[in-house]
Amino acid sequence: MFSGEYGWPTLAGLLFGRLLDRGGRRDTPYQAYAAAWRVAEREECWDEAILRQELKDGNVPGAYDADDRPELRVYLERWRARVHLREVPRRER
Repeated sequence: MFSGEYGWPTLAGLLFGRLLDRGGRRDTPYQAYAAAWRVAEREECWDEAILRQELKDGNVPGAYDADDRPELRVYLERWRARVHLREVPRRER
C-alpha cells in the first residue's frame, strides 16, 4: 500500500523529520550572530558576508534585506565593531 518511491518511511521522514530536528536552527538574529562568530573565530576572517550568510541560512526573518531592518542592522553594526557575544545584552538573546 505505501510502497514505491514515496512510501510511508519517506513520507513520515518528510513530515516529522523537520519538526523533530531543531538542533541546527538559527532562526533568531542572536543565534545567527553566535554561529557567525564561531565561524569567524575558526577561520580568522571577520568578513561581514559570514554574518549575512548565517542570517540567510538560519531563516532569520528579513535576512535578505538586513540593511533595511532595524532589528538586524543592530547586529550588523555590532559585527563591524567586533562586539563579542558576551557583550550583547541578555534581553536581546
